[in-house]
Amino acid sequence: MPSVQTSYLDQAVSAVAGMIASSEPSTVISRICETAAGIGFGVVAVQGVGDDEVRVSEAGKAFRGITLMDKTVRPNNVDQYAQYDNVAVITKGPVWVLAGATVVAGEPALFVEATGALTNVVAAGNVAIDGAIFDTSAASGALCVLRLA
Repeated sequence: MPSVQTSYLDQAVSAVAGMIASSEPSTVISRICETAAGIGFGVVAVQGVGDDEVRVSEAGKAFRGITLMDKTVRPNNVDQYAQYDNVAVITKGPVWVLAGATVVAGEPALFVEATGALTNVVAAGNVAIDGAIFDTSAASGALCVLRLA
């Protein structure tokens, strides 16, 4: 069996992508990963072919939520769910994600269909996430809290 962890930080990180941001009520559903390469934590999940399946972002597919991190995934699937794994998907509540652009707290959230990047930019190929806003401000590529309604 491969080593799960070979180095350690002096202090725990305050947040990681896919972590629920607070203890307030949230809604989480379970779906099956359709994507052959798997799906990461804290990323956009869209409707898969089957009713109970999700996949990485793809044009024309309905937004289902954001994947939550799961510390029980197999060690060889670093920071992602493998194909056919059960995927925890948050559909309502606050979740830590990586900003795909510089975002400001209170701005509406969209996702880029082609990449799944979370943004505040209204442009062709960017889809608004119904009722979702950025709860914290962040630079592009930094962690921020996305609030799903």
